[in-house]
Amino acid sequence: MSLGCRICGAALQSVYDFGTLPVAGYLETDQERSISAPRFRLGLGICTDCGLLQQKYDDANEFLSEVVYRDYQATYSVSQRVSEYLTAFAKNAITRAKARQRDIVVEIGCNDGGLLSELGRQQLRTVGYEPSLSFSKALARSGIDVIPEYFSLKTSETYLGAYPKACLVISRHMLEHAFDPLDFLLAMAAILDKDGLVVIEVPYLVSQVANNHYSSMTFQHIMIFSVTSLCRVLERANLTAIHVDFVETDGGSMVLYASHRGERPTTSGIDHIQLLEQSLQYHVADGLIPFFQGVERQRREVGPLLTNLQKTGECVAAYGAGGKGQGLINILHCDVGQIRFAVDSTVQERRFIPGTKIPVIPREHPLASEATLFFVTAPTHGREIVEKERGKHGSKDKFLLISPHLHFQ
Repeated sequence: MSLGCRICGAALQSVYDFGTLPVAGYLETDQERSISAPRFRLGLGICTDCGLLQQKYDDANEFLSEVVYRDYQATYSVSQRVSEYLTAFAKNAITRAKARQRDIVVEIGCNDGGLLSELGRQQLRTVGYEPSLSFSKALARSGIDVIPEYFSLKTSETYLGAYPKACLVISRHMLEHAFDPLDFLLAMAAILDKDGLVVIEVPYLVSQVANNHYSSMTFQHIMIFSVTSLCRVLERANLTAIHVDFVETDGGSMVLYASHRGERPTTSGIDHIQLLEQSLQYHVADGLIPFFQGVERQRREVGPLLTNLQKTGECVAAYGAGGKGQGLINILHCDVGQIRFAVDSTVQERRFIPGTKIPVIPREHPLASEATLFFVTAPTHGREIVEKERGKHGSKDKFLLISPHLHFQ
């Protein structure tokens, strides 16, 4: 159903409707199940009071919880650049928090344990929250303390019953998935030591728009934050933003550090960034109209372009079948008439993209060698993909990318 603002309850003004689409973030085992995958309304609205861009509907939430998040797919360790980034992220967080050996750090949504392992190598005591059963079991077997639950005020009691409060509470690309973001932040504050730091990494609205990453605005990302809107949410959880960094991960993200209110000084840069955001007008629907007009054009043009390429003899394959790639394919109304198959290094056997007949195969599958043009459907890793594939095949393969605009490479 259509909602009011998840933070302040004010009315939402419609920004853009994608229509009715399948949920991305999982793969089907056979074609028949794939083409009959359930569909839900997908639309964005912006709060008329606090200016937070967010999903207008919550129809898909149960499906996300029971199907997607319960068996989430690892992505962090696949990319060398991401692995290198996690090392730098850990060192920055430790330095800002002035953490010492054996201090406790908690990561919310620890996925495959890549960041926790790095923090452990820095001699910190690590605890993770991870609801995905496959991840939580594997982490426990490897000796990492893991709480196999969704993070909330209620489940924060599980942590507080077993551990001291933490010097660092980290959430990398989890807050944007939270159905109740205020409860999520209140829970982070509840397990944070008096002098500790909350570290939150989320996609940054300004960067996502600049890089044309509308594929990140589907069901899984309940909210798309600016610095201004995230600061307002933090205030409601009695947390204060003290510093922000901007990074390239996930198509352009921000890493925001926050403390209990009044415990640490805020850097002046945050105020300057909020003034810049106000001038961009991304806190009101009219300010985002030009961006979504461009999205609408691509939805009209990309499918026919791929169809024509197939007709002229190109074997078009998608490169990347993760959540963003699946979302992009469905947003652009693509199927086997536009994309013969998708390749993805994280799959071990043939699967299908929900809502389509498109098979997903490992990159090493013999069929993958037939591709003559890759449509890069992992847009946040586009540059890395092109560099890696060009290194393997010289100039044989061509690439079509949507970021920062539609272009061949």
